[in-house]
Amino acid sequence: MRIGLRLAGRTTMQGTLRFASLAILAATLPAASASAQVPFTSAEGGYSISFPAEPRETVETKPEAKIFSYIVRQDDAIYGSSHVEYNSELDVEAELQSNAVNFAEAVKAPVTSRRRTQFTAASGEKRPELEFTYESDKLAGKGIVIVSGRRSIMAAAFALKPNDRRAAIDQFLQSFTLAR
Repeated sequence: MRIGLRLAGRTTMQGTLRFASLAILAATLPAASASAQVPFTSAEGGYSISFPAEPRETVETKPEAKIFSYIVRQDDAIYGSSHVEYNSELDVEAELQSNAVNFAEAVKAPVTSRRRTQFTAASGEKRPELEFTYESDKLAGKGIVIVSGRRSIMAAAFALKPNDRRAAIDQFLQSFTLAR
């Protein structure tokens, strides 16, 4: 399975530094045993989400951005969140769309649906959001991407087939809150 971050030139630089690092981490993590939900807050990313176990953190510094990734592998499912702090403003629509597509390509599961919405932060401010699903013969999952200024946030989860973890994936994504 080919999984990794992709960088490109200025035209799409912000649109191609992706959260595929979540996928690569997932492939290397040992599975955690079932447990209660573990609330997680990323002070740097300005969001909270409940993982099924304590997430593993990685931080990567690139010339154009800093990437923070958090991931848990539990049984036959992978749960992850990530945010990228870019050095310059983002093209919101390009960032939303390319994050979903590039993540799905990284896990080799085409995007099967997209829904553009607005996510409401704790302050009441609305932020651009893209909800997406992806599926292949090996896995199925969902994700969200939220973009604001120089920050792009993603939360995504998937289960290996034939296992159906839709309820757990929905619970994970529904626990996402945006503080700022």
